[in-house]
Amino acid sequence: MKQTRNAAYGMASLVLTGLVLSCADEADKGDTAAAPPLLGVFELPISLRTTDPAPSEAHDVQVSPTKVQVNGQLIGELSGGKLAGDTRSKLTQALSSPARRQVALQVHSQVPYATAVELLALLREAGAETVSMKVRKPSGTETGFLTLGSYRVGPKSAPEDDLEVAGAQARSWSEFTGVWEQVYEACGGSDSGNCAYKPEKVAEGGQLKLELYAAGQGVNVNFYRTGAPPPAEPKSDPKADPKAAQGRAGKGAAKSEHTDPAAEIENAPPATQALFQFRAKEAVKVPSAVSGITAPLCGKSVCGVAVRAEAATMSARIVSLLGAAFPDGTVAPAVRFERP
Repeated sequence: MKQTRNAAYGMASLVLTGLVLSCADEADKGDTAAAPPLLGVFELPISLRTTDPAPSEAHDVQVSPTKVQVNGQLIGELSGGKLAGDTRSKLTQALSSPARRQVALQVHSQVPYATAVELLALLREAGAETVSMKVRKPSGTETGFLTLGSYRVGPKSAPEDDLEVAGAQARSWSEFTGVWEQVYEACGGSDSGNCAYKPEKVAEGGQLKLELYAAGQGVNVNFYRTGAPPPAEPKSDPKADPKAAQGRAGKGAAKSEHTDPAAEIENAPPATQALFQFRAKEAVKVPSAVSGITAPLCGKSVCGVAVRAEAATMSARIVSLLGAAFPDGTVAPAVRFERP
């Protein structure tokens, strides 16, 4: 009888201990439970590129206008649209434990470009070689990913500076000039485009720099000639234009009130750039003239591209512009994000 009673007490003790441990486990789980997603579907940027595969074994990084979350854990806040010092260190620590080569990135559409670039630089420093941005299609609530073939972050460059992007071969200026008319026609399909026509005189030689630029309500697709000396200035014949010769005789001489458009074209230097400008809405239209502009060069082969924007420009402008320039069905670009 005594043994039976002791066994009963022992069993009750084990059950009670199990309940206590179970409650403790639940409490621990509660402390480390994943936070809810920071972003809703309609807070994601719109993109015409959405069908890249979802990354596997990737860090999940989410950024709202006020908070930063990594792998379901809130790690810090934004202060005035910038990553605070402790948030930067916590972000770096979270990305290194363990280090992963891929990142699934969600950034609120209204996060400033300057903040997004700073974040991309930190991801790169932590070992992230591939970034897949979560985006949504132009209509409905369906989401997907825009994956960059490769990316780097660097300082702002001048138009004439060469473009060097890992993962993309240099393109010649002549590759663009050979399809300039086709690009111009594609631009003409936009009701908001300011299209650069191909002039009679175009500079020869040099490399091509492709640039995507956003500021305010506008977006640009720019083509620059780099890596070659500037073309020689045309020489005018003083005998053919006495007034022009007279005007050059004295530094303070008055200019003629009338100009000859034909003469201006004739005396213009060879073209070394072509700038195509649009309202931002063009980057989210289906189809988009932006896609037509880049297709002749980048539709079937990797293009290196410089990306820049004003510091306060919404990051969604750049994400949408990337999606329009490299839509579904084209090769992912190699990108150099430039600090504002």
